[in-house]
Amino acid sequence: MPSERTTTKAHFYIIVQGGRMHPLYYFQHGLPTQNTSSLQWEGMDSANRRVKPIPGRGIDIARSPLEAASMLTAVPKDRVYLIFQLYEDSFAAFDILKPLVIRAGLDYTWEPRRQGEDMILGPGGQAPGPQ
Repeated sequence: MPSERTTTKAHFYIIVQGGRMHPLYYFQHGLPTQNTSSLQWEGMDSANRRVKPIPGRGIDIARSPLEAASMLTAVPKDRVYLIFQLYEDSFAAFDILKPLVIRAGLDYTWEPRRQGEDMILGPGGQAPGPQ
């Protein structure tokens, strides 16, 4: 079983829900751009934000693996590792996605999420290391 290791890379979240991937940011020319096309961002207070996938949006992993691969190859692998927030309805999609991640040369880890569980971004959290 893979074990987590320490890294100097920054982490980058991708939500996988409903068989679709929703990166929190897209990379263009090595710079991150907030994803507002498939994610809804809600301010909760001055420090915390809730992030939710917009139903029917995002990259359909089974139907558009080339689009998923293209998004992954834009991630700067020398500076970033991926943390997949994997919802319980998307394990089959994640099985399709993992080889694309490995082919792109990216380090990654994943965290399980239950349906209805929101992703909250804010201070005090600790990201898991890559596997």
